[in-house]
This record gives sequence, C-alpha cells and structure tokens, in this order.
Amino acid sequence: MKRAITLAVVLVLGLFLVADAFAGGGKEQIVIGKVPITLEANFHQALVKIEEQYAKEKYGATLKVIDGQFKADVALRAVEDFIAQKVDGIMLHTLDPAVLDQAYNAASKAKIPLLTFYNVPNTKRNPHIHIWEQDTSKEMGVRAAKKWKEFYPGKPIKVGMIEYQNVPWALETRSIPFIAGVMSVDPKAEVVARYDGGGSHEKALAAAQDMLQAHPEVNIIYGTNADHALAALSAFETAGRGKAVNGKPLTEIFVGTDATEAELLKLFDPNSSFKVTQGLQPYAVAVAEVDTMMKMIKKELAWDKWTEVLTYDKVFTYWDNKVQDGSAFLKEQYFQEVDLAKELGQ
Repeated sequence: MKRAITLAVVLVLGLFLVADAFAGGGKEQIVIGKVPITLEANFHQALVKIEEQYAKEKYGATLKVIDGQFKADVALRAVEDFIAQKVDGIMLHTLDPAVLDQAYNAASKAKIPLLTFYNVPNTKRNPHIHIWEQDTSKEMGVRAAKKWKEFYPGKPIKVGMIEYQNVPWALETRSIPFIAGVMSVDPKAEVVARYDGGGSHEKALAAAQDMLQAHPEVNIIYGTNADHALAALSAFETAGRGKAVNGKPLTEIFVGTDATEAELLKLFDPNSSFKVTQGLQPYAVAVAEVDTMMKMIKKELAWDKWTEVLTYDKVFTYWDNKVQDGSAFLKEQYFQEVDLAKELGQ
C-alpha cells in the first residue's frame, strides 16, 4: 500500500513537471538565435559569451549562435536557419540594410520577433540596439590632435585611416566624427590616407603596410576597431616606428576602438605610440540586447515598431587615465581578471 502511494505521488509530480515543461508553446525553455556580424573580433566574441551567460542566468534561456562571417548572405541564411528551427526570437547584426529588411520580413512572416544591432535597416520598423559612438569618436579626434600639437606644434597633422569603408554606419559613427574632432582642433589638418581594413587583422595589416609605403608622413592613425588599430601598429613597429618615450609618441599617435586587453596593454605602455581608444562595452550591450529581446518575446514590446535602445562607449587615453582604470574596465565589461600594471611590469 505504501509503495502504491509513493508511486502515485511520483506520477502526479511527473505530470506537473510535464505540464510546466510544455507551458507556453510546448518548449522546455526559450531559445534565442544570435547572428553576430563576425566572431573574428574580440568585442563580438565577448558579446556572444556574455549574452549566453546572461540569458541563461536571468531568463533560463538558451542562446544559439551562427557566425555571420562579415557576409550579408551568410547572415541571411543564418536567420532562415533559425526560422526553420522555430526559435523564440532572433538577434541580428549584419552590414547590409537591405538584408536586414529581408530578414525582418521573413521573421515577421514566421511570427518570430527580430532585434537588430548597430547597423540600421532601410525600413525602421523593429526594436534596435545602437551604440552611440559619435560623441566619443569625435572626442578621440580632439584629444589626439591636441596632444600632437602640444608635442609637435610645428608639424602639420597628417591623418591616416584604417576603416570599414563598406559599412556606411561605421563611417558615420566612427570615421567621420573622428575626422571632425581632429579638424575642430586644427582646421588645417589633412586626411592623407583612407584604407579599408575589411574587418580582419590580415587585411588591415596589408592596408597599413600600403599606407606606410605611400604616406610615410602620417602622424595620427585611426583604426576603427581593435584589429584595424593593432594591425596598423604592428606594421609601423616592423618598420621601426610606433614608439614613444615616457608616453610621448616619437613619430605618430595611434588611435583605436574596442579597448580590448591587447589594446589597453599598448595604450598604457609608455614605450608605445598607441595612446587613445574608445571602449565598447560588451556587457552593457549584452544586457540591452537580451533584455530587449525578452521583452519582445514576452510581448511587452511591440515587434513592429521602431524602438531605439542606446548604449555608450568610454574614451581612454594614456594621459587622462590610470592603468587601474583599464583593468577595472576589462573586469566589468569583459569579465577578465587582468592586472595590466603587472603585465606591463609597472
């Protein structure tokens, strides 16, 4: 008799567990499809890792990831794959606004909410996460130009760019504001070279080598992501440049974007001419993306209404920040326990 009662209790508990598992559409948990623009860049690697952790810990949701490989057609196929898998929501970052429109149409037809990031669709009709970079990009140009004029008042500013030339949004939020910042300090400054970094270290390295050959006079070089900046620095270091003495660049000032560990190690090295960057905040972006996506899935936020959620960057310079600021940033945004001062022997 006791055995029969125990069995009955187990069966009842099992029914409750089954009912709970299939509540809300017959799924055990929420599944979100994530299509990053590329998994080559440190920022996007960190962003995906944090989103996976945050979605699981806060919402019990699973994040499935398909690398967009910096190709719009690959990103669109990834969206189609997620639609076929009947995920609960899709977070998409790709460079072609027309493909973003196509992805929205396909997801909407399948009644799956689509959230875009950074690059804006042609038709603004869905929630979107945007990093407001214009102000910090301009500020980097201001600080780099002021320092160059302080160190070398008699040497005209010659700017070289390693940038995303096929990503209009990156040009509008990074390249153009940076140049405007330089020109606001010195209207006679000249942009002498603009090369496409292509989103990869290899292409950026080749571009920087070409720049150095064709325009050795450049003295402020801006790489619009970490790969662009560090690859350019590597090319100049190989040629015997990229050096500083006690934080004073000898032949040029390098400026970057992302504030990865590799960038910050160069930035706080008094012997390197890499001295300015803006820190993208992957944790802040991850929280904004996942929280917004979950609001859409729960129907707390309209799928078909343009809603822009903003996140922001931080400017770091060798002259205005302490190395401890960099370590704190890496811990907060990248979950990296790195003692930059110790790594640099300081």
